[in-house]
Amino acid sequence: MISGYRVLARKYRPTALGDLVGQDLLVQTLAQAIHHNRLPHAFLLHGIRGVGKTTTARIMARVLNCLNNNTETGKLIDACGHCASCKSLADDRHLDVIEIDAASRTGVDDVREIIDSSRYKAVTGHYKIFIIDEVHMLSKSAFNALLKTLEEPPPHVKFIFATTEIRKIPDTILSRCMRFDLKRIEPKLLVDYLKKIAGLEGFVLEEEAAFSLARAADGSMRDGLSLLDQAIALSFTDNGSDSISAQTVYSMLGLANRQRLFTLLKVVLEGQTDLTLQHTRELLHEGADAQLLLQDILDVLYGLICLKTVPQFQQDGFWSQADRDAGLQLTNPLAVSTLLSMWQALLNALQEVKVAPVPSQALELALLRMCYLVDLPPLENLIQSFKGARSKDVPSAPSQPPSQALQHLMAAAPVPPVVQPEAQVNKSIVDLPASFTDLVECISKLREPMLYSQLLQDADCISYQPGEMTLYLKPHTAASFLPTLKQVLQNLTHQSWLIHLADQAGKGSLQDQKQDLLNKTQEQALNHPTLQAIQQAFPGSTVQIIN
Repeated sequence: MISGYRVLARKYRPTALGDLVGQDLLVQTLAQAIHHNRLPHAFLLHGIRGVGKTTTARIMARVLNCLNNNTETGKLIDACGHCASCKSLADDRHLDVIEIDAASRTGVDDVREIIDSSRYKAVTGHYKIFIIDEVHMLSKSAFNALLKTLEEPPPHVKFIFATTEIRKIPDTILSRCMRFDLKRIEPKLLVDYLKKIAGLEGFVLEEEAAFSLARAADGSMRDGLSLLDQAIALSFTDNGSDSISAQTVYSMLGLANRQRLFTLLKVVLEGQTDLTLQHTRELLHEGADAQLLLQDILDVLYGLICLKTVPQFQQDGFWSQADRDAGLQLTNPLAVSTLLSMWQALLNALQEVKVAPVPSQALELALLRMCYLVDLPPLENLIQSFKGARSKDVPSAPSQPPSQALQHLMAAAPVPPVVQPEAQVNKSIVDLPASFTDLVECISKLREPMLYSQLLQDADCISYQPGEMTLYLKPHTAASFLPTLKQVLQNLTHQSWLIHLADQAGKGSLQDQKQDLLNKTQEQALNHPTLQAIQQAFPGSTVQIIN
């Protein structure tokens, strides 16, 4: 009957520590703690959704309260499954194991109920165990109310917390718990487990279909089993076929056929714009979502880059053997810089696809841009061509004729002229400042306001000729002035300058000379006969000279 059906995630939920998949470190730590009777009073299980936090908490409660498992002597590390405590836990009616959903019971009153209940000893088991799921949802006052009991609980009480948001839990709570981080399920383990469960259900799961389900699950066992449940429902046929094909999974997830993705990338990497557009439109017409298709292409590109740069990836379990073989054929003639540029450009295009009025058009244009990008020469070759350096080891022309996309690009982009460095140096030597005043004027046009101000106010030029000068610096001049001046002059004139320091001042800095000239001008104006006659005509008047 339909009402009696249980989903795979519940039907095959582990009931013993040894049945947990992909959590070897957690199992080993708990087994050692139970075996040597070093059990803390509070556990904190952290991980993404579907990796087994609640399942692990229930297994721990089953082991700790098993009547045939004496944790003080550590003879066993798994529950027997036959005693009254194990049976009542399996039926969710154990009086001493209290499971609380903190997402729906977040207040301080709910925590007070826990505190009051913890005062009473266990009825049927060894311990009174409180399992609080999604503990990060508790309010701040609820956490504060729990602190004292959590720090010094009665000896018969154990707390087991589970959360997906470890950062939302106060440090005062974290410091009172033994923390376990449940990691994502490795792809190879997830693929093998999905095949095993499909076999137990009477179905044969194709390898490529299993890899597609594992990629979509993203390390979550529950997500993988839920997707497998859906794939099994789609695979029932009247002819008695009990096989789950890759095409069924592609259609269910809205993904593109994996091998057709490699075909699409092949024509893109070859710069064939017409075939790129044709393959893309065929995949979209068959029901592939534009955004998911671009994400799949990015995933394949990531794998290609790993195949090209990390030899160990060729044995990685995330790709099937057919995918690795196809990827190696694509990456052999390509440079890593080309693949990295493609990945970065398509990552930017992903945002364009998300906001575009017609996502399919944005995807097509992004792939067409890739056709032109792959034909560009590597960056290191461009740098050498701009420097005018050509090595005999690097061929000056490509070994293969350029594609149609590259021909259009070469015709549209003019070749920049090569500038001879010698001409620049000779020109700068001719244009050296003729005087110290001209040099300061050149510095004023640069973005060096501090240096310009120091030259005006603190530097007294004793002698000057192009390329060499003698300066007297005022005592308060910064120590960085001289090195900065030499570097700026070298960058400006493309040659080194000789700068000597004098012990005695000369005529003064340019600012001092300007001020002296202004003072002399004012003095001459005040001594003019006409101005003195005006002051005599207006006794008590003052004269102000405005610059």
